[in-house]
Amino acid sequence: MLYVLYGVSHIVTQQGSKGLEYNHVQVIIDDFSAKRRLFSYEKLFGVKERSTTDINNEIKGKETTLNKTNRLFYVACSRAIKSLVLIIYTSDQQKVKDFFINNEFVSEEEILLL
Repeated sequence: MLYVLYGVSHIVTQQGSKGLEYNHVQVIIDDFSAKRRLFSYEKLFGVKERSTTDINNEIKGKETTLNKTNRLFYVACSRAIKSLVLIIYTSDQQKVKDFFINNEFVSEEEILLL
């Protein structure tokens, strides 16, 4: 694949992108570098199990890490008008791939594992 870019790029956080739109969006997802406990893409994508706290909060009807991460993922991905590229750093590529294919977000041909 060859990508030729022209023009100015805008870099914003996923949280800061709410309400904005761009023709082309690239989202970088990396739980390890984020070093936060408020969001967990590894849990959302099925790489890590939900914690006891997540399960207890879910039972009590409280907000969970999964709820927060799912909303943030929606915000980040829905900024794209024409094209969206996800770069996902993960400890288990196959589980992430399965998540996207099983949820019919993409076809297998659209996924490139490096």
